[in-house]
Amino acid sequence: MNIITKENYSIIVGEDENIEILFQAISDAYKEVEAGNIIIDLQKNEQITIDNLLLFQELANKHRAAKHSFVIINNSLPLEDIPEDLIVVPTLLEAEDIIQMEDIERDLDVF
Repeated sequence: MNIITKENYSIIVGEDENIEILFQAISDAYKEVEAGNIIIDLQKNEQITIDNLLLFQELANKHRAAKHSFVIINNSLPLEDIPEDLIVVPTLLEAEDIIQMEDIERDLDVF
C-alpha cells in the first residue's frame, strides 16, 4: 500500500494484494488521511468482489459524515452491483471529478 498526498486529496494505492489485508492497512493508516478527501485505488485488484468492497462501506460512511469525499477506483465490477452509498468509479480522473463536485456541493452547503 502506498499513500500519495495531493493538493486536495490523498490517494491510497492498493497493490495486487489481498483486499482484507489492504483494508486493515488502510484502517491502521486512517489517522494520517482522515482530515481530507480520500481516493482508494484498487485498479490493480482485478479479482475484487462486492463483499471486498463492502469492507470499505463503514469507513466510507464515517468519512463522508465528517464532510470529506471517499471514492474507490475499480472497474472490475458492474456498477449496478455496487451499493449506492459507495462511490466507485473506473478511473482516477473520474475520482478527481467526484471530489471536485462534492467540494462544490459542500461549499454551497448542499452536501
